[in-house]
Amino acid sequence: MPGPDVTDEQLLTARDAASFERFYVRHVDAVLAYFSRRTRDAELSADLCAETWAAALTSRHRFRPGEAPATAWLYGIAAKKLADAQRRGYAEMRARRRLGMERIELSDQDIARIDRLGEGDDA
Repeated sequence: MPGPDVTDEQLLTARDAASFERFYVRHVDAVLAYFSRRTRDAELSADLCAETWAAALTSRHRFRPGEAPATAWLYGIAAKKLADAQRRGYAEMRARRRLGMERIELSDQDIARIDRLGEGDDA
């Protein structure tokens, strides 16, 4: 596993699972907060976040260091997922179908945590 001073760009270009996991851990809460602030719907936010990370994982080979920061690349994916959900209103069904998963039932604690993330001023 890479050291603590590894950049996001290095994590994405490393192409191994441990590096992507570190990138995910660094940014998952911020991505979730991004969706929470924009949708004001914890369940939709969680679905869009999952769809964003699935897309990032499957398309990370397209990331080109030096063109844009890794976070800009990630938020570009997130913005497209949000626009798609707003345009068609089917992000939940699409993410589950694509990943072959059933709907994740969020507890009240999960919803409260996501709502708190959306109340932050960062991102």
